[in-house]
Amino acid sequence: MGNIVPHLWYKNITFSSGKAHFVAITLLSDIVYWYRPTIIRDTSGMIVGARTKFKGDMLQKSYQAFADT
Repeated sequence: MGNIVPHLWYKNITFSSGKAHFVAITLLSDIVYWYRPTIIRDTSGMIVGARTKFKGDMLQKSYQAFADT
C-alpha cells in the first residue's frame, strides 16, 4: 500500500488563490505513509502486532530526500 491522499486535502491544502497546493499535499502524504504502521500477521493471517516503517522514534528523512521526491 502506498501513499493515500484524502480528497479533502485538495480542498483544504491550498494557496491563497484557492488552487490545491500539490507539492504540500504530496509531502504530507509521504510523511503520513511513513508514520502509518505496518501490520504484522501470523501464518493464519491473524494480526499479531504492528511496527514502524523506519528505525528509531522519528522519521529520519532529509530535505534533499523530500526534494528528490
